[in-house]
Amino acid sequence: MAAVAVAVVVTVALPVCLPVCLPVCLPTLLPDYLPSVSATARCSHSLASPKVKPRRSARELSIA
Repeated sequence: MAAVAVAVVVTVALPVCLPVCLPVCLPTLLPDYLPSVSATARCSHSLASPKVKPRRSARELSIA
C-alpha cells in the first residue's frame, strides 16, 4: 500500500519537479553546460526586461 502511494507521489511530482530541478541540477552535474545555461538565463532576462521597461515608462508618462 505504501509502495503505491510512493509511486503515485513520484509520478505526480516528477513532471512538476523536472522543469524546475533540471536547470538547477544540470550545471552542478555537468559543468560543461554552465555557459549555455547562463546564456539562456541572459536571453530570458533580456526578453523579459523590455516587457517591464515599457510598463514603467508608461506609468511614468501617465504620472507626468
